[in-house]
Amino acid sequence: MVFMDSLREAPSQIGDILTPHIASSWCNTLVMGSPVTLLSTAWATPLALLALGSPCSYYLDGLMGLTFLTPPLLVSLAWHPWRMVRIS
Repeated sequence: MVFMDSLREAPSQIGDILTPHIASSWCNTLVMGSPVTLLSTAWATPLALLALGSPCSYYLDGLMGLTFLTPPLLVSLAWHPWRMVRIS
């Protein structure tokens, strides 16, 4: 019966999601995210097709994987102790 009691409380929690502030945040997210998604798809689809037919597709796969490794590497270099040099 504890489960049924929690279901009775659910509408008040759902009502909290539908506040005007949260609704405007959802609209802003959709307005900003939709063009980014469309442009990324329009840019990446031809590049993926070019990479598929390329004789160097093995190397292109490596370069695409490198983009996932680069940000953590740059962050680790930024926080490395030898980079913290006092400028006087």
